Amino acid sequence: MRSRLTMKSATIYNPAYINMEIAKDIDVGEIFGRWSVDDNIGWRWSGDDESFILGMLRVLKSRASDQFDKELEESDITKDDIKKAILHSINKDPKDGLYSLIGDNNAYLDFQNLADDEYYDREHEIKQCLKNNFLNEEKIDSLADDIIYKALSDVRSSKEIFEEYEQELVKDFKNGKTWRDFVKDSVKACDHHKTAKEFMTCVFEEIMTEEESIIEGYHEKFRNAYYEDYKLDDETITELVEKHDVSDKIISHCGRDIRW
Repeated sequence: MRSRLTMKSATIYNPAYINMEIAKDIDVGEIFGRWSVDDNIGWRWSGDDESFILGMLRVLKSRASDQFDKELEESDITKDDIKKAILHSINKDPKDGLYSLIGDNNAYLDFQNLADDEYYDREHEIKQCLKNNFLNEEKIDSLADDIIYKALSDVRSSKEIFEEYEQELVKDFKNGKTWRDFVKDSVKACDHHKTAKEFMTCVFEEIMTEEESIIEGYHEKFRNAYYEDYKLDDETITELVEKHDVSDKIISHCGRDIRW
């Protein structure tokens, strides 16, 4: 017997194009979630049946969340549809949703992942050291920039650190529980809600209680990785001596001995 599919949808076109389409295989009782998101200013993303949670988090964190809630209320999508889509997705991909929770484009920010005041404090230490060695202001700025750039040029990318952290959270998200178990616990905690909107909002809020600590954990990992890998080798010091006409002792002292 051929499977029978029913298609459901919740769509909004302002302030962004958002569509959630759930295909239901009636014969086997499975629910598949699918998202399409376009912010109308150049960013777009499409999900599938293993990224339903990621889409849910992205949409409900966005400026379009209130309007989408109204669309969801008016649609034929039920609380059971949402529940099955979430469980199907997290069972298929045990990391679904973590990408958004860690901070989405944090994976591609590199130095911007360091707090501005923290980065500039460290840069100030190098500049102050160079100033104490009687270098002029113009040379100080240029040399300090080169020291930091060279010292951090070979460290792991923020994407690598992001993905490493993501895999750690998959296995141990909170108090020894996996991310999958945490999501399933959130679903159970919200199971008393009757409507799709109330249920999805509740699961979203349960998950989002952990966002701040997860992002802080990522920034800590990022800082530690960069500070541990900071290095200025002899070959690089020789290059900087030739480029800036500054003593190797000064560059070594200010760029290598004074470290954060």
